[in-house]
Amino acid sequence: PAPPAGQGSNVWVVAGSRTASGRPLLANDPHLRFLMPGHWYLAALRAPGLEAIGATLPGLPFIVLGRNEQIAWGFTNTSSDTQDLFVERLDPADPDRYLTPDGSLPFARRSELIAVKGAAPVRLEVRGTRHGPVVSDLVPAASAVAGADAVLALAWTQLGASDSTADAGFALGRAHDWAEFTAAARLYQGAQQNMAFADAAGHIGLISPGLVPIRREGDGSLPAEGWSGRFDWTGTIPAEALPQAFDPPAGLLVNANNRLTGPDYPYLLAAQWPPAWRA
Repeated sequence: PAPPAGQGSNVWVVAGSRTASGRPLLANDPHLRFLMPGHWYLAALRAPGLEAIGATLPGLPFIVLGRNEQIAWGFTNTSSDTQDLFVERLDPADPDRYLTPDGSLPFARRSELIAVKGAAPVRLEVRGTRHGPVVSDLVPAASAVAGADAVLALAWTQLGASDSTADAGFALGRAHDWAEFTAAARLYQGAQQNMAFADAAGHIGLISPGLVPIRREGDGSLPAEGWSGRFDWTGTIPAEALPQAFDPPAGLLVNANNRLTGPDYPYLLAAQWPPAWRA
């Protein structure tokens, strides 16, 4: 049979104590399926105070994975769970409202006009709850999960009101040391990534920024009741508590989407992890 599509990513970074040159080495391979046009293209950005080269994505005005004159960096996906589905029970007295711990609330509503090439635009009516948009209005399988007297809503960290991820992209390219690199990484709010680091001074490190929810109960692996508040999010993991390492004694950091934390880590990143054998 044909092999499965390659997915996942890997990164390793070694200190100068492990290299022939005495300088750090960093290698990164973000596995994404081959497409035409492709996800990535190589670019160099040169301007006063900026000399960055590496891989970027169409439309982004900064280097995503690469190096400048002082540091190199690469990403792997952390595999953390940042999405939950909530079953929202309809108000029996009014189907335009749904139940919450504080009584029923009306659905928020907005209208999206989707432009279609060569055809008339399509108007999309989106209902929203305190957890997020109602996806069972659009996905028949989700509607079947919710049942006749409920809807299914998506909570996702990337649906927040603001996002400083683009600021992180600009700041990474201008970082010159670990302190500036970690400050830039903490601006990142997309899907959690493991960001590996090496610099010309000989230091290596890894930090895993991104917004990861803290759940009052449960692990987010199955749709949860939304009307009781039992499984609500209470916030996100503080930036200072996210996994990170700097100049480990072994002189080696490696990740292939495998679990980063041990059993004593106080927060839940995910209920399931890719196998560790790739790393």
